[in-house]
Amino acid sequence: MTTRSNRSLRVHVLQVFLVAIFIAAIAPAEVERIEITLRETFADGMAFGETGAYEKIRGKLFYAVDPANPANAAIVDLELAPRGADGRVHFEGDFLLLKPVDLARGNGRLLYDVNNRGNLYMLRHINGGSRTNDPSTPEDAGNGFLMEEGYSLLWSAWNWDVVSGDDRLQIELPIATEGGEPMNQFGNVSPPRSSTALGAGRRRRCLSPGAAVGATPRWIPATTQLRY
Repeated sequence: MTTRSNRSLRVHVLQVFLVAIFIAAIAPAEVERIEITLRETFADGMAFGETGAYEKIRGKLFYAVDPANPANAAIVDLELAPRGADGRVHFEGDFLLLKPVDLARGNGRLLYDVNNRGNLYMLRHINGGSRTNDPSTPEDAGNGFLMEEGYSLLWSAWNWDVVSGDDRLQIELPIATEGGEPMNQFGNVSPPRSSTALGAGRRRRCLSPGAAVGATPRWIPATTQLRY
């Protein structure tokens, strides 16, 4: 891999994640660092019409969120997360990017797929491709529609409770703490857990009504309706 090629890749990936900076205007956050762990030819170098060949890039995004910013107040338990020396909360998650090898032949647009529990569906639903979380082959590309149109395709992890395996995208979120210890007032209905990752959905996480700090957690039926 040449220095020029590396530089071109870094520039493109940074351009791709300008979408994250745009989202930051709504809930101030920042992608601090991008770590690329894999870069390879997609679909055996198959040419997709005038766009040409694609490549696959996998890696991790390193985020930072400012708990003091009022725009982040809606993030559950953010104020209880461990903070770095800069006063911000840090976490990381997987991403996958498919892009034209020659960007000049693409349409200059990014299509972002909000994955479901770390599973990728864009190529399957739009292109009729294979059901896979690691698109690699011509079969995975399906009819190649999105590639022939010149789109760059992006997926990134966001679900905190994704089970590892099957190449599902995963994110590592901080645990709410008190006095340096994980909080034990929260419980996960299924499967049970004694602590909770930040930002968990309300349907899967319960808070025992009236529980005092340090109290023994009690499990609440999934049908129970709670506000907190």
